[in-house]
Amino acid sequence: MEVRRILAIDDDEDILTVVQKVLRRAGWEIHTAGSHEEAMALAATVRPELILLDMDMPGCDGACLLERLRGLPETAAVPVFFLSGGFGADDSDTIPGAQGLLRKPFGPTELPAQIRRLLDALEPSASA
Repeated sequence: MEVRRILAIDDDEDILTVVQKVLRRAGWEIHTAGSHEEAMALAATVRPELILLDMDMPGCDGACLLERLRGLPETAAVPVFFLSGGFGADDSDTIPGAQGLLRKPFGPTELPAQIRRLLDALEPSASA
């Protein structure tokens, strides 16, 4: 799956800065939002092809925001990967609508590699 535009949503400004630098360096167009309100506004205008979403956010946590994003025509079918440090091994399976989980902390080469692995896993099998 080829993705060019990513929306990263996290209430931690430092995390967003690192994610933005790392993913731009890897060749992606990256947009960031620090709140669920900002995320909803950006999602409708930016039309991301992938969303990275922190689970632990004030006001509307990741599961709540994922539900809202699924209600927008622009993001209803966009893959969403949770970006979080507070999950156990299988938690992405328990969140309806999530396609994967990226763990914090991550290194500058690790994040793009994890994203590519998860995107490759979404590709339909050639034999299907």
